[in-house]
Amino acid sequence: MDEDSLYTRADDLWFSDGTLVIRAETTIFRVTKSILAARSNVFKDMLAFPQGEGREAETIEGIPTVYLHDSAADVEVFLRAIFDSSYFMPAPRPVDIDVVLGILRLSHKYDVSYLLHRALEHLDVPFYFSSMETFLDSDSDHFIYRLDTGCLLRTIEAAKEVGALWLLPILYVRACQEDPADLTAAMASDTNGDAQKCVNGCFIFSREYSASLQFLANSTVVGCETPDSCTHARFVALVVYFKAIAQGDGLDPFKPWNWDYISRRGMCDGCLTFYKESREETLQNLWGRLPSIFDLPSWEELLALKTAAMSEASS
Repeated sequence: MDEDSLYTRADDLWFSDGTLVIRAETTIFRVTKSILAARSNVFKDMLAFPQGEGREAETIEGIPTVYLHDSAADVEVFLRAIFDSSYFMPAPRPVDIDVVLGILRLSHKYDVSYLLHRALEHLDVPFYFSSMETFLDSDSDHFIYRLDTGCLLRTIEAAKEVGALWLLPILYVRACQEDPADLTAAMASDTNGDAQKCVNGCFIFSREYSASLQFLANSTVVGCETPDSCTHARFVALVVYFKAIAQGDGLDPFKPWNWDYISRRGMCDGCLTFYKESREETLQNLWGRLPSIFDLPSWEELLALKTAAMSEASS
């Protein structure tokens, strides 16, 4: 059978002077062996050995061929990042999440340290924060925040695959902010338990959301200047809270509370300060427990892991 009918060429990655064909699924790429070996330690070692002779040596159009057990989509973005220096630019340049994940997986697998470091930096921007304050102040319009449930679960899986555990607490938080129905539906095809873990996280966060607003039940604050007005303001806030629960919007304990709204309803400055501090204390406690909620090492251990991995990837 004609080879052209068996395989699909990746035209932008089919170089006429290429000395190696890479096959992934039914897609073939013709690239320069020396450049690939210079970028990847795994390919350097792999190509240093003879590829066999006779029937053992696979060739396409007479060119030595290597078959990779990776998806064609991942191999394409990986090779494109190697052979086109403008394709995968450093963060914070916007880039498609599946491009990041494909390069992340294969740069880790084939030991291309500079691409691994770049991919991790792209994910660090939206998914790693050194404190709760930086997390709450983060740019909610960042392009990666617009990921759907499936993308978030794929990102969690890829982060686990390459050992980037420090990304997981916020990834799980983001996934738990998705529609629980979408997470439940994802459980049908979930083979590693991540969707189930997120569903469990939704229930935990629902309880934590209530705990973060426990201040609304505190009817006496020392130094309250206007008890009747403050009681009314707390009542109005409770109505807002129950409406959020009814609308399915009560699963995110980190969602900013509208203090201006309460203040305009007549709450005095003393009560407002007390309630802000009470909620801050509750959220700080939750932040400290985030890793353990998702069966991860402590924040300190995750930071040490991140520091070591990023240092190794940049060397």
